[in-house]
Amino acid sequence: MEIIIFNDKMFNEIPTQDNPTFDYLHNDRANNRRNECILVCKSLPYRQQCVGEGYTVTHIPLEGDIVARGLFWNIEDAETFAKSINLTL
Repeated sequence: MEIIIFNDKMFNEIPTQDNPTFDYLHNDRANNRRNECILVCKSLPYRQQCVGEGYTVTHIPLEGDIVARGLFWNIEDAETFAKSINLTL
């Protein structure tokens, strides 16, 4: 599974064409996503209340809801966590 890192952008700042959450087969939201991946990006403002300007690790499955798996202060910790859950999913 691919790990995609946007260490300088929040989720809502990632261009739609680059955001794996919106990458559906045949551009049809009724279909599954093209790829399952783990996304690491800067935390959104409402999550910054927990970790300050930290990072969120999100699992994006082929179908269904995306799941935030962790919040981290440092990008290095977020990357390490993403690599470790990649082995278990």
